[in-house]
Amino acid sequence: MSGKTGGCFRGLIIAGAWLLLTGCRHVPVPEVAETVHQGMPGSLSMPASDVAVQLEAIVARLEALEHRLPVAPASPAENLWPGSVRGREIEVSDLPALGSVAARLGIIEVTDYQCPYCRAHYRETFGDLRQRFIETGIVRYHIFHYPLPGHLLGQVAAAAGTCAAEEGVFWPVHQALFELDQLLDADQIVAVTNAQIAEPSDFNACLNESQGKFQEYRLSSTGGQPEIRGTPPFFIGRLRGDTLVAPIITLSGVQSVAAFQHAIDRFQRAVE
Repeated sequence: MSGKTGGCFRGLIIAGAWLLLTGCRHVPVPEVAETVHQGMPGSLSMPASDVAVQLEAIVARLEALEHRLPVAPASPAENLWPGSVRGREIEVSDLPALGSVAARLGIIEVTDYQCPYCRAHYRETFGDLRQRFIETGIVRYHIFHYPLPGHLLGQVAAAAGTCAAEEGVFWPVHQALFELDQLLDADQIVAVTNAQIAEPSDFNACLNESQGKFQEYRLSSTGGQPEIRGTPPFFIGRLRGDTLVAPIITLSGVQSVAAFQHAIDRFQRAVE
């Protein structure tokens, strides 16, 4: 292929890989369109919508390849939470949790039910994490709802998850929401959640009260609020009671089980 065409194709590959590894981010549509237009050679310019379709296809292929490629372990400097890591602790007592209270390690997943990368993590990775690390008592797994700006259905679903937690059925609702191919409307979210709730009237009252609060949510932590640029990031560290203590390892975007295994192994070696 010509140099221009080859460069364009390589650019699309890089963009697709970046989307896969960083997850959902909030970028204004005009900014995306302008960037795509300026980045295309004059003879190969195309509508941003066509480029988006090609990127989605590339991402799908990358996701399929992910399970066959070895994961290179990142250096400690890349994995540590930016900033004064040793001064940071994250309170997890208010977060929905799965796993033994005696687990020595904790994972916090920052999630958005409207984010396709969060859904991909649930469908492709979470089941293995649950079997290998959660059900064996190694890890206690926590969920922090963080619907991105503009993800209005993500906010409704986050409210539904919060209210389900108050009813003691968070994990069945969490599963039901991520098993949907996509969020269509608020009625769909309420119907899926009500199927798991013993007293739908109480749930609906909670849902009406909870919506719209999630853009103000913050993780309770010392040393400053962790920077969340997109979803899903994962915070991994030792548990001291209901607190995730430093040093804390971060993973971002769609990650393989091997990446989590590497992080967990580092902590387990440190306490042996």
